[in-house]
Amino acid sequence: MRIVAVPLTPKAFAPYGDVLTPPDDFGRAYFDEGLQTSRSTARPSLSLSRVRPVTSLPLEAKVLERHEFSSQSFLPLDVSRWLVVVAPSAADGGPDAARAVAFLAGFELLLLTHAQRARRLVDADAVRGQVFATMGRKLGTARDVESVVVAVLEACREWFPQATHAATLLRDDAEGMLKTPGVALGPHGVTRGGPPTELLPGEGLGGAVFTSGHAMLWPTALDISTANANLREASRERMRAMRAGFIRSAVGAPLRPPGNGVIGSLVLVSNRREHAWTAQDLDIVQALADEAARDIERARGHEADVDHALLDSVTGLVSHRQLLNVVDKEVARAARSGDTVALIFSDLDGFKEINDAWGHDAGNRVLVMYADVLRSTLRREDTAARYGGDEFVCVLPGADSMQAESVAQRIGQRFAAMTRNDPVIGSTSLSASYGSAVYPVDADSAERLIAAADAGLIQAKQRRSRELTGRVTPPLRIDRWPGA
Repeated sequence: MRIVAVPLTPKAFAPYGDVLTPPDDFGRAYFDEGLQTSRSTARPSLSLSRVRPVTSLPLEAKVLERHEFSSQSFLPLDVSRWLVVVAPSAADGGPDAARAVAFLAGFELLLLTHAQRARRLVDADAVRGQVFATMGRKLGTARDVESVVVAVLEACREWFPQATHAATLLRDDAEGMLKTPGVALGPHGVTRGGPPTELLPGEGLGGAVFTSGHAMLWPTALDISTANANLREASRERMRAMRAGFIRSAVGAPLRPPGNGVIGSLVLVSNRREHAWTAQDLDIVQALADEAARDIERARGHEADVDHALLDSVTGLVSHRQLLNVVDKEVARAARSGDTVALIFSDLDGFKEINDAWGHDAGNRVLVMYADVLRSTLRREDTAARYGGDEFVCVLPGADSMQAESVAQRIGQRFAAMTRNDPVIGSTSLSASYGSAVYPVDADSAERLIAAADAGLIQAKQRRSRELTGRVTPPLRIDRWPGA
């Protein structure tokens, strides 16, 4: 065997003798010149058979392998302009024809493999393009995460009408859980609200996809039962509440935005039949998940920019104006799903004395300390806002009165521990008072919910005043919501 690279010059082909007409005029000039200049030394028994050109790159030839056989020998040439096969004469001797057949079969198999790979790449690009077009059509002007997830699930239903249910689970960094953003696909389309799904990484179908980092297929009910064997009882209760029925087939893919690892998973299930999806569908599901991940990350960035513009400049918490929007949104969502929303209204006792004694810089430091306690105590789906002055409001979706009371106590305990160790504030009587209210138990609208939580705070401060002085000093309040 000999591997030689030679430029495509007239003399490069001269030793091989008679050459059939090359594919074009430019190449013919080289070959004709080669034959004329080397006709006297060419061996008449050599011939060159040409095939169609395979590329249009600059002219160059490479002798890849040369097998000389007794009577049926071939020299494959990878020519940048065309592919030719040379048959030397039998006088050269060499191995038998079997090696020639084996070599050509391998060469043809190599070409076939490359062709199949190129076809798969073309098909994958076509799928990604179609998925991108579908997502663009479904997204429209959606900018928030919930609207983006709705568009993702609608696109999934369009691509896979056999899916009876689907969900997008997103990683909650604060709790280490995978959670649905309040949107799911059911037999009648995409619905908002409903019972949320929460899974640990590795738990169930969504958790398995998240930890594996690649698309997965469960073609039969037995496969699904095996994958769901590690579900916690709480997760099983939530799945029963979804009324997905007996799942017979499922497919899923991780949400992988560029450069940000895995942020969640996309899972589609069918209770109609087994083998609703095949291995050929995995590329499409992964393309949908990849596009969904990019859109969700963009929506998160947009929400972060909007939130930053609506944050309190001292504490970094949600501002008063944005709080009203959050309460409206959460109450409306709870009304649709039949869920609850709890509010905790709190303020800082002794804050005015600190401001008067040490100035506003010390007062701002106290506000930042309390804001840090709120951030470290609340869940990711909760909202903490500075209502004004030394007053704060926490919004707890899905919480009842007992849970709100427990959260408020933890906030008070952590704030007391933090201030106790402060060299300046620790010598003061600074503390936090709070009141809470729950929709729809204590109020039937967002405005009345805030007013009820504020009333609870007033009652708490009155009780505290009675405990300290033995008499009630009504605090001066300003109407919290015009017209409430």
